[in-house]
Amino acid sequence: MKEIEMNRRLNLHPEGIAFIDGSYVPIAEASIPLMDWGFTRGDACQDTVSVRNGAFFRLQDHLDRFEQSCAHLRYTMPVERKGIETVLKSCVEMTGLANATVQMIMTRGLGPSGSRDPRLCKNRFMAFCVPFVVVANEEQRKRGLSVWISSRWRLPPDSVPSQIKNYNWIDFVLSLYDAYDAGCETSLMKNHLGTISEGPGFNVFALTGKVLSTPGYNVLEGITRRSVIEICREIGQPVDVKSISESDLISADELFACSTAGGIMPITSVNGKPIGSGKPGALTTRLGEIYWTKRDQGWHATPVDEL
Repeated sequence: MKEIEMNRRLNLHPEGIAFIDGSYVPIAEASIPLMDWGFTRGDACQDTVSVRNGAFFRLQDHLDRFEQSCAHLRYTMPVERKGIETVLKSCVEMTGLANATVQMIMTRGLGPSGSRDPRLCKNRFMAFCVPFVVVANEEQRKRGLSVWISSRWRLPPDSVPSQIKNYNWIDFVLSLYDAYDAGCETSLMKNHLGTISEGPGFNVFALTGKVLSTPGYNVLEGITRRSVIEICREIGQPVDVKSISESDLISADELFACSTAGGIMPITSVNGKPIGSGKPGALTTRLGEIYWTKRDQGWHATPVDEL
């Protein structure tokens, strides 16, 4: 309560702040025009970076991926990279949050009334900062997530490149309902080849014997996924980027999801069947501890007040 009162006196917004059309507004007041193609057609991309102990994690990697997504969608960026950094920094400062989720967004924007020509739209950049968001709550992270493998295909990369971090989540949303209907907490999707792709906002890793594997096709190459692979190289843990079948997943000794929203999170059952002992595995636990320890020590950190 003291922190909230202090934030009020300092005119901070711990509930969140957004940057839209050149202005900063409280998150509850943020809006876009009804006819923005980002809303009417899902024509938008984003990238999400976390802040821990007052520092962005892998900010430049997130900016690289954001620019890549915008280039794929042929957006014209209305603000330069340094300007994006300034906006993200300002959003964090205006919330007063030491631990936060910060998102940068581009939409196709508005075009002439009745036009279906995307070249005539004025692309829009926006951003926001809110308290840190996690895929799994503390209780789920301790016991592990229950996952359902949906029969739906992830949107094929021949249609939309997997490296565009976009807002087209209908396949994910429907797969989540498949999981809920089956009594599970979240979902994984297959690709059109029938192998495992990814989950709603997370990559997956499977440990079989001594080798850790993660899908490499039809997946977003997550920043946390990259971090896991780097940690594994440091500790001498073999990692394969390869196709993983449903049977490979169910027969694995350990499974975990990884995401900016929560780091490394154990998966302890798939389709109602326990993975390994049915409890978070030793490697999963070790990697999670290393990941957060390294972050607390400043690994890939960019202090907000140094931008």
